[in-house]
Amino acid sequence: MENKRKQLLTFLSLLVILLVGCGESAEKNTAGENEDAYETAVRKGIDELQSDHFEKATAYFEMALEEEAEGEEAAVLLEQTENYMAARELFEEEKYEAALEKAEAVQKVEDGST
Repeated sequence: MENKRKQLLTFLSLLVILLVGCGESAEKNTAGENEDAYETAVRKGIDELQSDHFEKATAYFEMALEEEAEGEEAAVLLEQTENYMAARELFEEEKYEAALEKAEAVQKVEDGST
């Protein structure tokens, strides 16, 4: 059981790195441009991901989607962040199999950070 827990913890750590890595490339794409409310909210959400503030990141991605309902980047980041938060919560509850399923869902998001 301890080995499975260590594997899941390692997997969750790697998912954080993936989410942050996706955010860095998005931030580079918007640097120097006039940002609208959507881009600003996405960038702030990514900043919060990089600081491990997942609930704040979720709020910014939701704000971005309020500005631009068809905003694919915000929708993907929101879905990945919500799945990651659910995986962490399940892990803390020692529900390792369910946590692993949610963690794998982070990677399987279409057009998401992989």
